[in-house]
Amino acid sequence: MISQIIRSYGIFFAADKKFGLNSFKFIPESGPWIEVSVEKSGAITARINKTRKFPITMLLRVFELETDEVISELFSESFDEEDFNYIEYTLKKDTTSTAGEAALYIYNKLRPGELIDVDNAISYIKSLFGGERVNLGGIARRKINVKLGVSGKKDINYIDLEDIIFALKYLCNLSNHKKGYFVDDADHLANKRIRTAGELLYSHLLPTMRKFQKSTRGKLSVI
Repeated sequence: MISQIIRSYGIFFAADKKFGLNSFKFIPESGPWIEVSVEKSGAITARINKTRKFPITMLLRVFELETDEVISELFSESFDEEDFNYIEYTLKKDTTSTAGEAALYIYNKLRPGELIDVDNAISYIKSLFGGERVNLGGIARRKINVKLGVSGKKDINYIDLEDIIFALKYLCNLSNHKKGYFVDDADHLANKRIRTAGELLYSHLLPTMRKFQKSTRGKLSVI
């Protein structure tokens, strides 16, 4: 067993070296990675586990912020008159108008070709941020709280709507070059960690135990 220094869990803001466009990633202890980035056009897009991109406002609609007015009002205080309003521009690129339409659009990006009804699509997308699929971990939760200034969420072990909203506001302020907002240094040891022997063993045993659980349930159902 070899313990390696790897990127820590949490949230990380970065800037593209070529174009200087900003982005952030939610990296949980286990579960899908969520990457949100500013495009050259000015729209903000998201991708889950390196799948195809979609406007971030679609994800907000799935989390019950359905209308353009509600989304615009939520972020209105983040932009001054001289700032570029990334949210308004993203809404113009968003072809959906309801939570159901947004959920089906995102699901087709994640699993192209598969048919699903609206309710199941919404439940599936929400499950990618919480429930059994995601284990944010204490390290990630602490880093998210500190970076975004979130309080009272020490025991929440998943990514919720408030985390996404705070991260988007930080990204918009960062992209408009506001003071006090900065990208993270990927090489800084504060953003690194060592995978312990127990964690390495767990990562190998977990898939095996899931297969065993699935096989056992299948045999019991037959019996």
